[in-house]
Amino acid sequence: MSPPVPALTWGRDAFGSGDMWNSNSLISWLLHTSGVDATRTTPPGTGRAPGWACGIAAARATASFDT
Repeated sequence: MSPPVPALTWGRDAFGSGDMWNSNSLISWLLHTSGVDATRTTPPGTGRAPGWACGIAAARATASFDT
């Protein structure tokens, strides 16, 4: 079971990460809050993952609220 997903507006940069919250953000947030270092994960080849940084920023913000 995961912690509650942040109630963020789709397509907005809520954390000033230069990235917007989207489905990629949710995946990186889930990984990072589960203990996987999502900063070390990259898309294959020349792929992109818009929103990835926003999910990591949200996970870090969530962690700071928990402590």
